Amino acid sequence: MRAYDGAVTSSGPPQPAELIESERRRARWTRGLLITCLVVDFAGIASGLAQRTLLLRMAAGEQVPAAVAQANDTRHAAIGKLQLVALLVTVILWLAWQSRAYLNLRLVGSGKTRFTQGWAIGYWFVPFINLVRPYQIIADLWLRSETQNAEETTAGRPTPAAVSLWWGCYLVTGIMGRVLMTVALSATTMEQLQSATVLGMVEDALGVLSAFLAIRVVRRIDQYQQRFIPVVAASSPGQT
Repeated sequence: MRAYDGAVTSSGPPQPAELIESERRRARWTRGLLITCLVVDFAGIASGLAQRTLLLRMAAGEQVPAAVAQANDTRHAAIGKLQLVALLVTVILWLAWQSRAYLNLRLVGSGKTRFTQGWAIGYWFVPFINLVRPYQIIADLWLRSETQNAEETTAGRPTPAAVSLWWGCYLVTGIMGRVLMTVALSATTMEQLQSATVLGMVEDALGVLSAFLAIRVVRRIDQYQQRFIPVVAASSPGQT
């Protein structure tokens, strides 16, 4: 016997309904972390506005107490660390959710997928290829989930607009992050510090949009996969 979400079931491999429910749990956790990223990015924007105001005061010749400047630096750095931690945890949960959702495609319809289970995750870590392949994987996952994997290939179907918007925003956010790092590391003058602060707010705003679109993508794919339940139940009449 084995425990499953507080219930005791007979031993053996997970049943199809359990695999679909596992996807739903992972989708909920992933959306929760994406919301956390969104909130922390909003905090980053607010902190950036406060820092820019402080820099403008200093540029105007106002004598700002050292304690105020230190408090600003501490707050801004702390939010940056929170953003990094939230991002790393979200990446882990995203990959866990995607892995389960992509594997679930074998339960319905043709049982086919464009990519292997291993490469559906591995392509995220291959330089240059990871600029295209993850987008194609999520598009394939969306389209196959939407149609209950009824077709051998999704090549002839248009990519959902939500997936394209999310991926475009994701890439632009990544580019902005690299630009910000370069500018921030070389910033020495008041004008350069102000520019770095503004770029940071732009990156955070893009992060908010990217998280919002990612939440929509995860939610929609999860909704499609929940429709698998009656299909797999019908194909496994002996299941309870």
